[in-house]
Amino acid sequence: MFWALLTRPFSAFLTIAGVALLAPVLLPLTAALVKPLIKPVTNLYLDIAEEMGEVAEERQRQKACKAAKEKLTLKKRPRSEEASKDAKEIEAGAAILDKVGKIL
Repeated sequence: MFWALLTRPFSAFLTIAGVALLAPVLLPLTAALVKPLIKPVTNLYLDIAEEMGEVAEERQRQKACKAAKEKLTLKKRPRSEEASKDAKEIEAGAAILDKVGKIL
């Protein structure tokens, strides 16, 4: 693009002159049009960011609660399984003792 400006100096001059003449008109006009929109858009962005923060915080709480529940159930399962295993071993031991008692 820069090379095209160098090969056509007259069009480069017209482009620069057009920008120099129109910039003082277009920039204030653009600023005047955009200025009323900036505050509502900024407030909308801040509201959305706050909501996203609350959603992330709630999700984190739910994950922590779910992890705590899973941890609780994992702690309970082995104990109940161990208790049932111990009960079976005690019954098996009692059966063996009964058999030994009959033999003697």
